[in-house]
Amino acid sequence: MNLCSQCYRDVLAKQAKAAEAAAAISAVHSQATVSERHQKLLKVEVEVPIQSPIVPVSSSNDVKASGTSEQPPKPNRCNMCNKRVGLTGFKCRCGGLFCSLHRYNDKHSCTFDYKSAGREAILKANPVVKAEKVDKI
Repeated sequence: MNLCSQCYRDVLAKQAKAAEAAAAISAVHSQATVSERHQKLLKVEVEVPIQSPIVPVSSSNDVKASGTSEQPPKPNRCNMCNKRVGLTGFKCRCGGLFCSLHRYNDKHSCTFDYKSAGREAILKANPVVKAEKVDKI
């Protein structure tokens, strides 16, 4: 089924639960009357919904046939020199993606305010502590 070990374990567990539910349903069928069967079946079906973790992958022919034309993702490029960075791109706090030459804030026109961010981080990490006033004798 082309599943990883965790997904395969989850599928096996769900199949085991489904088998237990089927056994419970067959026991209900053999012992109950017709009206009781319907009521118990409805309860069992509501309590044990079976969902498949496998997501069907649509081929390129299906996408073209459905009428939605999705463009392939654009390659990651540096915001300054438009160089292709691929997986080695550096994301800046200003929201841009840069190559190894333009990754530092002084090499590109960075709009992120590092001073105020640092001040806020220090304020959060070190709250103001005020001692109680003591009456001196």
